Amino acid sequence: MVRVVTRWSALAALFVDAAIVLVLAGSLPAFAAAFRVRQDVAGLVFTASGTGFVAAVPVAGFLADRFGKRATLAAGAAGVGLALLLFAASRSLAQALAAAAAVGACGGTVESGVTALMPELYPGREGFANNFAQAFFGAGAAVGPLLLLWGGLSWRLRLAAGSAAFVLLAAVLWAQRRHDRPALLPSPGPRRDLPIPTRRTAKGPRGSGPLRLLAAPGLAAAAGAMLLYTGVEVALWDWLFAVVTRPGGAGPAWAVAELSGFWVAMGAGRLWTAALAERVSLPLLITAGCALGIVALPLALLAPTPAGDLAAGVLCGLAFAGIWPSLVALGQRRCGQSALVSSVLVASGGAGALAIPAAFGFGAARLGLGPAAVALAALLVPVAILPWATPAPPGSGPADRPVLAPGAGPSGATGTG
Repeated sequence: MVRVVTRWSALAALFVDAAIVLVLAGSLPAFAAAFRVRQDVAGLVFTASGTGFVAAVPVAGFLADRFGKRATLAAGAAGVGLALLLFAASRSLAQALAAAAAVGACGGTVESGVTALMPELYPGREGFANNFAQAFFGAGAAVGPLLLLWGGLSWRLRLAAGSAAFVLLAAVLWAQRRHDRPALLPSPGPRRDLPIPTRRTAKGPRGSGPLRLLAAPGLAAAAGAMLLYTGVEVALWDWLFAVVTRPGGAGPAWAVAELSGFWVAMGAGRLWTAALAERVSLPLLITAGCALGIVALPLALLAPTPAGDLAAGVLCGLAFAGIWPSLVALGQRRCGQSALVSSVLVASGGAGALAIPAAFGFGAARLGLGPAAVALAALLVPVAILPWATPAPPGSGPADRPVLAPGAGPSGATGTG
């Protein structure tokens, strides 16, 4: 029962987090009007949020290893609730920027916290666990744009409602904190689940603690793939709305339909890739998604008709569905299940989300949308290659397939409650 409560409250936190991210993204014109600034200036709230995310996530991972994953996740959810309330009450852009940075920092703590907790809730099934969890993120992201169409609710009321949801989830998670396991930071001796060098060699530093985790073979390659992929994904859904609503475009209704179609396809696709992750190699799953994404992404931005844009956006959602969670699962399987490992991977994705969409916008303004879209799709090529270059730990097998925990069934339950 304990595991069930933790599992569903963590998944609900991921759902609400994604919905709020999309509500914030679609509220930019309202922010500009409320604070009496241009939209490009109001867009600084996203820069502040992303910066808070990247800065806080590694710290949150370290704290989760020291004080427990559930406790840190609960603190992050409570922090998002408070930060959203402060954002909703902001009367100036400066206040909104401070609140947005806090939203990003605490939201990153929630996202990385759920990611780190999943392998504990589904022992030996990292691929399934992360794909299944991210299906809830996709569902929340699909609901977010629809909330923007709900008349009678201002952006302040939407954020206040999100605040209340996070506070409730924080209370449930905090009540579960006594079930946190001991920290997974490695001891000086060797561990079977953490194949990290213990001698002072060119491969890594000697000793115990976070430095040994950060020296894990393959962590840099996994983080690089996360940086590139997350940047590509965010650039697509960040700019899709602007592309569809530009002068001569299909308009806001089609933009909302395409964003929701993308996220519905991604959420549904993650349920499928969760099952596939139990049967096929994770690097193969990542490569197949990248190959399809390389074709679908330019079509989503360049299709000549609204219906074509919508179809290509749905195809992108299906292509991208398994990449992010499978990259995280591969990193956890090969580098250990410490929360710090998960947080480094999530923070790398956040760094890509800050840099690559801005670079895409610059390229589209200078070179045109077509060349920029092709260049964006090309970034998926190294994402497809890097998982194969990551060394596998001893005993993991050539396919990197999970080993199911004894008694584990299709739902992931292991009989321990």
